[in-house]
Parts: sequence; structure tokens; C-alpha cells
Amino acid sequence: MDKLVKISNKHKMIGEYQSLNKLSELSGLSLDVLVKMIQEASELENDDAQLILAKLHFYGDFVPANMEKAFSLFDKLAAKGNAEAHFVSIFLVILIFPIF
Repeated sequence: MDKLVKISNKHKMIGEYQSLNKLSELSGLSLDVLVKMIQEASELENDDAQLILAKLHFYGDFVPANMEKAFSLFDKLAAKGNAEAHFVSIFLVILIFPIF
């Protein structure tokens, strides 16, 4: 897992999705295995993994689209002070409950 974290950190500037593909290529692990590792890290309360998993569920990339799961993860991270998750949570609330 430490090797994957180092490789992942090295390629963060590529973006999560391209990074997952690159991480798969560099590590020799399949995307399915990487997503499973992200899910396991998310269950262990890893904030980075939760943010990536929230985005995967939001867009339906590598996992089935699940807005409830995405919102739950974004909201949980926003409560911890994650600015990106806070922004997305507000966006989703406006999308779900439009003011106008």
C-alpha cells in the first residue's frame, strides 16, 4: 500500500481519473483492484480515499453512479473542513433542492 501511495502522490497533478489509469499501469494492478483498495481505505476513514470515491460515485466512473453515496461522502468530508467537498455539497443541495 505504501508503494501505491508514493506512486499516487507522484501523479496527483494528472487528475484522479488519469492518475488511476497511470497508477494501474505503474503498479501492475488492475483498475478493479485499485478501486477496491480505495473503497477499503475509505471505510478506514481515509479522507483522500473518501474524496476520490465520492467523485467516482458522482460521475459513475469505475463504480456505479450513486448520488446518495457521493453526497454522503462529500458531506462527511465537508464537515471535516474539506473545502472541495464543501463546495460540491452545496452544489448538490442546490441541484437537488433548487431555490427558483
